[in-house]
Order: sequence, then C-alpha cells, then structure tokens
Amino acid sequence: MLLPRTTITLLAAIVAANAFKDAHPLLVLSSDPLPQDLPGSRQVSTYSAVENSAHKPLSSCTWDHHIITTRMGLRAGDFESMPLVQARLRDARKQQIYQVAEVLGNGLAGLAEGVAEECATRKGRGVQYNPDDTPLSTAPEIRAAQLESVDKNVDSLLSAIVAKGESYVVMLAGVPEPRDNVEDRQHPPYEMDEPYPTGFHTDMKRDLSSNANSTSPQAHLPLFEKYKFLSPAIFMGLVVTLLLGLILYVGITAIAGLEVSYFAFSKEMGNQGQQQRNKQQ
Repeated sequence: MLLPRTTITLLAAIVAANAFKDAHPLLVLSSDPLPQDLPGSRQVSTYSAVENSAHKPLSSCTWDHHIITTRMGLRAGDFESMPLVQARLRDARKQQIYQVAEVLGNGLAGLAEGVAEECATRKGRGVQYNPDDTPLSTAPEIRAAQLESVDKNVDSLLSAIVAKGESYVVMLAGVPEPRDNVEDRQHPPYEMDEPYPTGFHTDMKRDLSSNANSTSPQAHLPLFEKYKFLSPAIFMGLVVTLLLGLILYVGITAIAGLEVSYFAFSKEMGNQGQQQRNKQQ
C-alpha cells in the first residue's frame, strides 16, 4: 500500500504546483477600515471567490484617491522586495488590509480595470490606474530594480495624499503573462554568438591575406628553378625502371636467339636416329 499512497501524493503535489503557476497576489491597503463585508486576508483563493467578495466593496469608491496598479508576472514573494510598501503594511491595522497571496485564475486584471472605470465616473474621486504590461524579468538584479520602481512610485503617491490629509485605497495585483512569453522565456531559442566562429579549426584555415601580400624572392624565378620536378624519389624510381627494362630486354633477346638447325633435327628424327635407339634398347 505504500507505493500507491506515494504515487497519489506525488500526483497531488504535481497538480498543485501546476495550479500555482498561474496564481498571482492581490493586496488592498486602505487609509480607513475596509468595508465589513470584505473578508479577511487569506493565503489561497479562487478568482471567482475574490471577485464575489471584493468587487462590490472596492467599486463603492468611498475613498478620495484610488491607486490601482497591476504588474505582469508579480508574485507574492515580490512584496518582500518592496520595503516602503512593507513599512506601510506594518503601520496599518488589520482592518485596513485585504490580501490574498495566491489567487487562482486569470481575472485580476479585469477586476482592477473594472474598479478603475467605476471610480473614474464618480465625482470628486481621484483614480491613479497604472496597468504595466511589461513582464517582470527573471534576472534577480533586474527584477529587484523593477520592483523598487513600483515600490517608490506607490509610496510617493501615498506620501502626497497623506500630506493633504485625504483618504486613499491602494490595490496591487499581479496578472499572468501571455502563454507565448512564458514558453519563450522557459525555452529560449538557441543563438550562436557568431555564425562562423573564429576559433573553430584555426589550425586548418588558410591565411589568404598573407599569401596575397607575399614578397618572396622566388616569386619571379623561372619555372624549373622555382619548382623541383626531379626529386630524389622520382630519380631512383626512374633508374630502377630502366634497370628492370634492360634485364627484361636481355632475357627476351636471349630466348629469341636460341635456334636448332634443320640437320640436327632431321638427324635425330630420321632413320639413323631410329636405328640408334633400337640398338640401345
């Protein structure tokens, strides 16, 4: 039974990890206590639940100023890189904060836009709607600089509002990146630094430029002085070939010079030769 339980646990962990890949945070900070029908902060919630509970209170537009900022690719852990916002959260009371670390679903951008449009129609209500569609970088240094810019921007707006003694509400939300951007950043296309690397087989490359500019003293010599046509190996080969040719010629000539006279042949094959053979027998 241990293996099935382990498998089920791993599958559940994989499903949960894939679900949280599309989760983004929502932070609401108010100068006054938030409406009572707005639930308390929580770690995880679906977008439909967040919309049902937060849309109506935020769309009531009861504050003098509404600062609404969305940032593509913002995660819950990124708030730790915003020290100015963190300081205001520490100074605020619990009733002034509504925060969901992981909102499952892709609707926070629509919620922020809807609240901004609703409050913009209310007389005497200021709206600072800042939708940033630039994805946060995956490089730590660049991402920290981008988050610092958001942190300072929100803090400067709040400082000016607080100096006037007016009320405010801040809404910070993360929105998902387009699927194509996520895949491209996870699997970037391979690009060579140089189409033809200069360090590749440098020992086999011909230095044509040096040959073109050559000032060798042999450049203007005659053909047979410039090139060595009869090398020692070729000379030895010719000598051996000549000797073998002479030996072959002598052998063929000697064989061709062997002659047997007709008289000797007839004597051997005639009657006298036959009689001598009979005597010997």
